[in-house]
Amino acid sequence: ITGLSQPTGVAIDAGGKIFIASAAGEILRTYTAAGVRTTPTIDRYCSSAEVVTVDTSGKIYIGITDGCGEPDSGGMNTYNADGTPATPVLNLGFAPTGLAVDAAGKIFVADKHSISVSTYTANGAQTTPTITAGLLIPMGVAVH
Repeated sequence: ITGLSQPTGVAIDAGGKIFIASAAGEILRTYTAAGVRTTPTIDRYCSSAEVVTVDTSGKIYIGITDGCGEPDSGGMNTYNADGTPATPVLNLGFAPTGLAVDAAGKIFVADKHSISVSTYTANGAQTTPTITAGLLIPMGVAVH
């Protein structure tokens, strides 16, 4: 895949669709498994994407930095498979450096600033565990 501007994250869904997060321009571009650009394309004014993940139902989770001059802004936006906004939306005050969602819908968020991995329910409520032991600078997270 060529023609990308500052790609920052990649996720692939169960059907092979490729999702690419970007720090510039459109925050999410989507491609078929053959590399042909398709939908959805997500563009959010004043934001850049840091990471992306997709759950088993096709819901898209994007870790964003809000570039509108608010230093403590950032978080996670969620979109349905067609690109329409969904829940949960997490206003974290930082841009996640890693995102993952397990089969039950539990969301894992890596934060290099607080040196932790926090967990949230599928509805966006913070839950346990918050992982801090043994971490240096968490830059990603994955679950099976």
